[in-house]
Formats: sequence, structure tokens, C-alpha cells
Amino acid sequence: MGEQLATALRHYRRRAGLTQEGLAERSGVSIRTIRGIETGERGNPQLVSVRHLAAALDLEPDEQHELLSAAAGAPEPAAGPLPRQLPPDVVGFVGRADELARLDAAVAAAGQEPFAVAISAVSGTAGVGKTALAVRWAHRAAHRFPDGQLYANLRGFDARSPVVDPTDALRGFLDALGVAPQRVPADLDAQVGLYRSLLAGRRVLVVLDNARDADQVRPLLPGAAGCLVLVTSRNQLASLVASHNAHPLTLDLLGPAEAEHLLAARVGPERTAAEPAAVAEVVARCAGLPLALAVVAARAATRPALPLHALVEELREADGGLDGLAGAEPSTDVRSVFSWSYRALDADAARAFALLGLAPDPDIGLAAAARLVGAPTSRVRALMRKLEEGHLVEQHRPDRYRMHDLVHAYATELAQDVAEEDRHAALRRLVDMYLVVAGRARDLVMHSPRLAEVVDLAAGDPDWPAFAEEAEALTWLEAERGHLLATVRWLAGHGWDDDVWRLSWLLHGFFRARQHKADWLEVGRLGVSCAQRLGDPVARFHAANCLGGAHMAARDWDRAIASFQDALAVSQTDHDLAKGAVCLNNIGITLVNSGDAEKAIPYLRRALTYARTTRSAVDEAMYSLNLGDSYCMAGRYQESLTHGRRARELFHSLGRRYHCAVAVGNLAESYFGLGDLAEAARHAQDAQALLRTVDARYDVAKNLLFLGRVHTAQDRPDLARRAWLEALDTFHQLDDPRAAEVRDLLERNHDR
Repeated sequence: MGEQLATALRHYRRRAGLTQEGLAERSGVSIRTIRGIETGERGNPQLVSVRHLAAALDLEPDEQHELLSAAAGAPEPAAGPLPRQLPPDVVGFVGRADELARLDAAVAAAGQEPFAVAISAVSGTAGVGKTALAVRWAHRAAHRFPDGQLYANLRGFDARSPVVDPTDALRGFLDALGVAPQRVPADLDAQVGLYRSLLAGRRVLVVLDNARDADQVRPLLPGAAGCLVLVTSRNQLASLVASHNAHPLTLDLLGPAEAEHLLAARVGPERTAAEPAAVAEVVARCAGLPLALAVVAARAATRPALPLHALVEELREADGGLDGLAGAEPSTDVRSVFSWSYRALDADAARAFALLGLAPDPDIGLAAAARLVGAPTSRVRALMRKLEEGHLVEQHRPDRYRMHDLVHAYATELAQDVAEEDRHAALRRLVDMYLVVAGRARDLVMHSPRLAEVVDLAAGDPDWPAFAEEAEALTWLEAERGHLLATVRWLAGHGWDDDVWRLSWLLHGFFRARQHKADWLEVGRLGVSCAQRLGDPVARFHAANCLGGAHMAARDWDRAIASFQDALAVSQTDHDLAKGAVCLNNIGITLVNSGDAEKAIPYLRRALTYARTTRSAVDEAMYSLNLGDSYCMAGRYQESLTHGRRARELFHSLGRRYHCAVAVGNLAESYFGLGDLAEAARHAQDAQALLRTVDARYDVAKNLLFLGRVHTAQDRPDLARRAWLEALDTFHQLDDPRAAEVRDLLERNHDR
């Protein structure tokens, strides 16, 4: 029979386009063995080696049987029944091409390892489609495992049935492998030994679905190479990866296109094509979760006469909650499925998860999570790790976590079961931290001597974020931006008016530095509305100034001046010169920016006089800076230099790098107006270096725009173009209208 085996192996190898060396590399069988078989010198090789060769050649079941029969010299005797335990394949399965390819790669890797069992661990949040993926791939790959496929639902997260004991699963596998009940040992270790002996030398696929943890899986692992184990779990099974070199595969949500394909596969492409807007909204409200999509698709399929937009109305009525995604059975009810993961948590992690439901946004930083939970950061980090292992949260950046929208909706429901005083205390802790930390950032980014009127920085906890410089503060605020905005909206909607106006003012410097105009306007309007309800003059003054700054950034000059005049009226009622100076300064800046510098000068001179009267070095520096800028805009360059130099001197002594950089930039423009191009270029470059150290992107772009003009005047077009290209990129990122001005300059410069 050696000749028959040699002929068959040679035929299949050549058909696969492999050399003997290539087959050896793919199968893990030595080149010497392969040569011996094909020359007839090894007429009776080990069957396990032949199985590896058959798998590497990707033979069909009948072809594998032919090769094994030739190797054995006769049809291979059955060592027992061939188990075929896979559940039915999934109907309407879509997408997941990358994940299926990664599982294919795991089989290929198994062929390269002659000793270890290959294990793939598929994890992901509840309802993401882990079982569907595992079953689909198992059916696709079944022919690679001619000795059978074993399957067990370990019920690690099942509300209706207890978790399956590994002993019970093992007895089921032994029964499927033909072991008579009287031959099954009583001892678990002996059962494991028998199970592994039966699988030795065989190629069997073992699918362990819905595992609770690695301890439930370990007794069910084969003992030698040739088999592959596919495990699914809501937990990450990190210890299985560490101890058995399992290949981890985290299953993510469906993208919009895949989600639409899933709906089309379930309800029919004609219906989805007829209502694309309804399909898009269903996809958005299900947030890429296959289970949620399947629930909606099932409703549509059972009511074929109902238009899809009617289903959308049902989802809208649920207002982001889970009532709109309730199924007829627990396994198809999104709330029930999430609850199985929740009940698997220990008491502390479960409490933390419920309190996270109070967060106004599903994306939250570790510091904010610690305030909600009311525990030290180190303790909350450990709790978040437990939630992450169960795929209830995802750490998508260091110390930053997010929940799936529907998981967050479930946590929000659980939060309502927390005692009212505990909910209020958790939110109070969160808001207090945001006030103090935003105040710390404001003090660096846009200093104000009136900061103490808004927040007491001494009330902060040493465990809360603190910053060494402006750039660090801006980076933190950018990361927290989404959650801060959601928090302000929630506070405004629930009557926390005093906190809203304070946060609107504290975020003013951040919004200006990063030019988040839409956010600035929204928060500014909420701040003014809440301040008016309170009737507190301090609140009205600060809120009006914040909104005026937002209108000015939006180039809505009339509304900006109106807001600043509202603030001025409050200051005049209180006879507060310092606050009046703030308003006069802001009106002057608005007039300068609108192009009426001459009209701005009287306002700014009055503001400077007030600052000197109150002996505020910070205010004197700021108003000197702005007055110098207005003189420059009016073409009065010598007066501009006088005030600009004074501003630079004061800001330098105060350690305010950002404002010092602005002052240096203003001096550059004054020198340019006087025709001193060398001094203009030198000061502009000094300003640029300072601005980059504080990550003030908007001001960097403005300075680059000016620097390009200086280089053009110096007849250095290449340097001008380089400056304008960088400025254009930044203005585009900030959605600033000056991008059009820069494009025009680049076109004209190119034509020179």
C-alpha cells in the first residue's frame, strides 16, 4: 500500500502547488518523512503525521479518508462514533470577514505547532454575535477536522439555567466519543485523562460556547496537537491566553454597512431599499449591536405589512432606553441579555457599574468614574478592570473608558435603583471635581483675578487631576470635552443652575484656545439662562461675558457687544471698577476685531485707567496688550509699540507665556507697520516659538498667516508659502473662515 500512499500524497501536494519543503513547513511534518512517503520508503507512517498532511493540504473528507486508508493499508477502523455536534449554521449571517480570516489563521498556526493544542478565545460584549461567529466558522472549517466536532454550551451567562459544571460537559463529550457509561471513571482527573487519550492523534474541533471563565474551560482542553478549541465568552479569558497561549479575538460592533446588510438579510432587500432613512435610523439606534438589530428585524419579519418607519417610531418612543428592544424570550431581549453579565459581577463591581449609569455620557475618564463611585482612583481602576474583562466597558485610551450606548442605557436603568441621596451625592462629587479641575485649567490657560468668585481651588482633592502648564491642561480638557458638555446639558436640564454658569465661565479659556465655537455658544447660552433664573449679579456678570466671547468668536459682533453691555450694566449697578474694566475691554476687543479700531480705543483706554486705579498688574497687562493692538490696527504704530512693550514686560514678570507670546506677536505687527521687516520677522518667529510651547493652535495659525505676509514683503516666497500651508491646515481643522483668506494668498503667491 506504500505505492498507493505515495501516489496519493504526491498528487494532492502538486495540486496544492506545494514543494515538499513547503508542505513540511505548512504541516509541521518533517521533510524526511514526506520524502520517505513519496519514495515508498515510509510505507507505514504514523497516522497522526498523515492527518497533519491532510489538514495542511486542505483535503475534502473523502480525500482525507483515502489518504488515511492508504497509510493504514486498509480502511481505517473507526475508534468510535464520529461526533457531529455543531448547532445549525446561522441564517442571515453577514460580515465578519476579518474575524473569520483570523480564525482561519489560527488553524494554519496549529499546523505549524506539532505539540501544543491550538486555542482561539472569542470575547465581546453581550449580544455582539460571538456564538454566531463561532458556529459559522466551525461549519466552514468542519472538513479540516475529519475526526469530528464537539460542542458544548457552558451557559456561563444564562439566567434560565445554571452554569454547566466541567464534569457534566466532559461526560457529554465522552458519551459522544462512544465511551460506555460503565467505562467513565468517577474521578474528574481520570475522566480528563480518558478524554485526552481518545483525542490523541485525532483532528477534532472542540467548540466551547458561552464560557464563564478559564477554570470552566481547562478540563475540556485536549492534551496533544491536532485538535483546535474555539471558546466564546463575555469575559476576556486573559488567564487562558497567558497559560495556554490562546489566540484572543475581541468581537467588535458591526459597522453601519454590515448592520444594514444584516437587516436586509433578515427582512428582505426590497423593504430596506424602499426605506433607506428608516434603515439608517434603526442602525443608529441599535448602535451596531447584532442582537438589537436581530430583535428589530424579527419584528419587521413577523409583520411584513408594517412599514419600517413604524418600527422606528416604536424605538423613538423608548427614547434611547431598552423597552424598544424587548424580545419575546430572555435570549432575544436586550435588557435580559445584559442582565446576565451584570449578575456575574461581584457586589462592588455591580455597584460601580450602576453608578456609572449616572454619567451623562458613556465615555468617561478614570478620575470622573472615581468621583461617581466614591472610591480612591486605585480602587476604581481595579473595578473598571473587572467591568472591562466582562466587556461592559472598554478602555479605548489610557484611563479613559466607554460603554456601548445600549449598555449605558442599561446601567442608567440600574442607577435608578440606587437610593436618591446616594445618586445626588455621586453627581455632586463629579461636578465638584469638574469645577475645581476646570478652574485649575482656566487659571493656566486664561488667568483671571476673579477666579475665586467662581470656584474655590483650595477645595480640590490632591487625587484630582492637576497641571504643570497650559498645554497639559488643554489636553485634559480636550479629552474630557464630550463628557463635560453632556454634564453641563444634564445640569441645565435638572435645575443645577449655579453649577452651569460656573462651568460655562471656567471653560471659556479652553473654548477660545481650541476654537470650539459651537460648544462655546451652547454652553454660554445655557450659562446665561441659568444665571438669569438665579438672579445673582455675580452669575449674570460672568455668564454674560462668557456668551459675549462666544459670539465674538463666531464673528457675530452685534450680539457680542450686546452681551458685554449686559455685563457692564451689572458692574455699574455694583459700582465695581474692576468688573467694569473687563466689560469695557471686551467691547473694545470686539470693535477691533470687527474692523473699527479707532472706535475701540476710548473703551480700551478707560479699561486701562480702571486697571491702574485698582492696581491690578494682570488687568493692566491685558488692557495694555489690547490697547496696543487697537493702536496698531488704527495705524498708530509708535503708540502701539509703547503699550505692547509694557504688556510683554508685565506678562513676562507674571509668568504668563501665552499672553507674553501674543504681546510679542503684536509688537511684530507694529514693526511691520513701521516698515522694519527684520524686526517684524524676528518678533513673529519669537512669538511662534512661545505659542507652540502652550499648544495654542489658533494663535499659531494667526501668527503664521502674518509671518507669511512678512516673508512676502521680504521677497522670500518659499518661506511665505510654507507658513501659509501650515496655517491653512490648522484653520481647516478649526473650521475657521480665515482658511479662505489663506487659500487666496497661496494662489496669488503661486502666480508670482
